[in-house]
Amino acid sequence: KQIGTIGYRLRWKQKGRARQEWYDIVVRPETTMAELDRLVCRMSTLDDFHLRMYGLEDEYLDSSLKVLPDYQYEEAGDRTYTRASEMTVADVAERARLREGDRLSLVYDFGTPSYYYCIVKDIYEPEKLDKVLDDNNVITSTDTAAIVTEKRP
Repeated sequence: KQIGTIGYRLRWKQKGRARQEWYDIVVRPETTMAELDRLVCRMSTLDDFHLRMYGLEDEYLDSSLKVLPDYQYEEAGDRTYTRASEMTVADVAERARLREGDRLSLVYDFGTPSYYYCIVKDIYEPEKLDKVLDDNNVITSTDTAAIVTEKRP
């Protein structure tokens, strides 16, 4: 019922390194997966030389979302995939009925894959979301999302 009005704090981690390093990204419902992808790549230093795809829970290569960054979508030439700029966090939330504790997944490099995932750590009402994103202590931000906390080795 609230999907499309609430925001999320997503804790992104790499499988196998979850205790050593993580990043909390706060997103508005209108944040596109392309915008989220830019922040995930920034925190994880992923490059654009290998394919990456977003999905639900532990789907990874078997993603039901099949969200690719825009330039990779063009290169793939397969219209069963979804362009990251055409899907918002609200779209994903509606499809998955996101709640605290739910997960999203990211696979990087389909040949020798690295697996990333996020856990929905918090759900924010609009007023709280504005306060979190307007905080001057954010690490980096876009128009509708921000990396707000991190743990690094």
